[in-house]
Amino acid sequence: MTTLEKVRLFERYLEMAHGSADATLDTVLDKLLARKRAELTQHRDEMRAELTAFENQYGMTSVEFFDKFQQGALGDAIDFLDWSATWQMYTDVLKYLEALSTEPVVA
Repeated sequence: MTTLEKVRLFERYLEMAHGSADATLDTVLDKLLARKRAELTQHRDEMRAELTAFENQYGMTSVEFFDKFQQGALGDAIDFLDWSATWQMYTDVLKYLEALSTEPVVA
């Protein structure tokens, strides 16, 4: 059984139980969410540092770079492939953080 299937089973249980859960379960869920948010925040910060290095080296923001790169205006230099991959992973991490947060995510 996949993790998602397990979560869905538990969600079904909670719906039947009208959302009531015990303190232990609440603590476990809080810890899991905090751990995943911390992990994603660390990845975000590491990738932000990599993006800043590219931005400083090439004199443009990652948003500007990615737009030009997607238009084919920059070529296929290995740095640009790395920058593109890092940017895409960074934006994915921001989406994941947003999904796990109750407050706005700081980029």
